[in-house]
Amino acid sequence: MGLRRSAPSRKNSVDLRYLRDTDKREVDFVVIRDRRPLFAVEGKSGASKTAGLDRRDRILWAVPLKNPGTSAVLSLVIPGVGQFYNGDFLRGLFWLIVTPGLWIGSGGLFGWVCHVIAGVTAYRRAERKNAASGGG
Repeated sequence: MGLRRSAPSRKNSVDLRYLRDTDKREVDFVVIRDRRPLFAVEGKSGASKTAGLDRRDRILWAVPLKNPGTSAVLSLVIPGVGQFYNGDFLRGLFWLIVTPGLWIGSGGLFGWVCHVIAGVTAYRRAERKNAASGGG
């Protein structure tokens, strides 16, 4: 899939752009503000599950993009919270359990390592999730 580029936009403007598959069919949309993707949207039309909906109500779901910087800072402060922000609940629970164990087990010497690793992994997971949703 590739992003169809429109004309350069003004600052503080919002654009709706669409993604195409390899057969040149429009499949998904992304809302962009100030040249940064905000969220991805999938729309359906026709006589599928949306048959009873008005045309403007046929957006089935919107996936808000996660800010990688926010998820990294959250996990640097409290490991696991950035993972929760990304929607990775089991990963967040892992970091919430492992970090205090390492702080206590090492006598306070290596607990900071968990903070850094959790922050880096939260950042990378946010980037991957954004790319997978078609927004970044």
